[in-house]
Amino acid sequence: MKLARKLMLALVLGVVAVMAGHAWYLVRNEVMLYETDVRPKTPRGRPFLLAVQQLWRTDGEQAVRDLVEGVSVTLTHLESRWVRTDVPPAHPQYPHDPAAVTASQSGEIAMCVVTDAEGRTRRYAYLPVQQGHPLVLEVSESLENEMAYIATTHRSMVVTTVVIVLVCAVIIAIVGLRLVGRPMKELIAQARRMEDGDYTVRLAVRQHDEIGELAAEMNTLCERLLEANRRVVEETEAKLAAFEQLRHSDRLATIGQLAAGVAHELGTPLSVVSGRAQLVAADPAVSDEVRANARIVVEQAARMSEIIRQLLDFSHRRRAQPVPTDLRRVVGRMLDLLSAVGGRRTVRFELEAPQEPAMAAVDEGQLQQALTNIVLNGVQAMPQGGRIRVRIASVRTTPPPALEKGEGEYRRIDVEDEGAGIAPEHLPHIFEPFFTTKGVGEGTGLGLSVAHGIIADHGGWIDVESAPGRGTSFHVYLPAVAGVAPLRVAS
Repeated sequence: MKLARKLMLALVLGVVAVMAGHAWYLVRNEVMLYETDVRPKTPRGRPFLLAVQQLWRTDGEQAVRDLVEGVSVTLTHLESRWVRTDVPPAHPQYPHDPAAVTASQSGEIAMCVVTDAEGRTRRYAYLPVQQGHPLVLEVSESLENEMAYIATTHRSMVVTTVVIVLVCAVIIAIVGLRLVGRPMKELIAQARRMEDGDYTVRLAVRQHDEIGELAAEMNTLCERLLEANRRVVEETEAKLAAFEQLRHSDRLATIGQLAAGVAHELGTPLSVVSGRAQLVAADPAVSDEVRANARIVVEQAARMSEIIRQLLDFSHRRRAQPVPTDLRRVVGRMLDLLSAVGGRRTVRFELEAPQEPAMAAVDEGQLQQALTNIVLNGVQAMPQGGRIRVRIASVRTTPPPALEKGEGEYRRIDVEDEGAGIAPEHLPHIFEPFFTTKGVGEGTGLGLSVAHGIIADHGGWIDVESAPGRGTSFHVYLPAVAGVAPLRVAS
């Protein structure tokens, strides 16, 4: 059963109960008044009885009959006649009630109420003219007015109760449908839409009651579920992207292992080539041109061996072992390793380094990896070619608050490219794992993240300056080794 119908039924039953109680109270009072009215009024008729009996004794029967007739003419609502108690029931003067016999025997007034076969009610009073005498005066009056009044009261109560019940039912039906039925249907419809995954619909219930509060909570719940669903979708997409990046990283790791294996296998043949070329270059029997070509072969073989060694060092995974290192050598070797990649992209590298050593406590292999990731990021940012400038400088500056260090001496490595730059909304996220704006196959989103972690492990940090269309500048700061070349204050 609907809530509105339950409320209507409860209120109707309550109204019926109240009206029934009120009707019972009124009817009870009416009955009490009626009983009081029809109750024998012997004390009030006593003087008239004494007068009749005295007149009977002094003036005789005819005087009494004259008196009764006069009273009947005056009191038109009363009917009177003479009855006898010594006649059979079929006799015209037989009384309507046996109370006449009681009155004749006692000499006192006897009263009763009699309802005939047609439902008419009358009240009878019997006045004996003399104790033991069979002649009795019967006086009666109709009680139809009283009965009609009671019946009218009953009908009025019934009609009033029915009207009140109907009015209340109509009011409850209208109010219930408007304030309860319609909002509940909207709430049910919204709940079903939520079950189907639609959280965009909002209820416009303007009631300031419990149903209005429930509607507001449902709207809030929809907003929260919509936001949670959006986060779930974003997190799912991010997890799928991360999974794909991990697969790509795994492929890159496999390729790195294969490349390291190939480089290792090439080492022995290169050693043989280099040794034979050295023999040719040292043989005095050959011509000068042959010895010059042999020395060129030795130099190129040495260069290839150095590149292979760098590749092997770069591919090996080992714990960081910081030692005082000249950053000029690390940066130079890194640029030599990437020269082939830059050449294919028509990107040229420029190195600006001081004359004096720039010493810092670093793990050469890991620092080379970090710088390689940064430089490759610049190369990929210039598909049409360009220039990457790398500078090494000694500065005195204050680290970011997160490092909780005071002002100190640092080596700074600047990597500046002429690429498209980084959008301002992407700049805060470039060091997050798997974050990339490059196309598919151009980046994993791990290079800058790995570089940031390596530099942080060395006690340094990376600053970035970029603007769309103006290129990007990475500034790598590393703690300087004490007792080296004089420092200049950073601008």
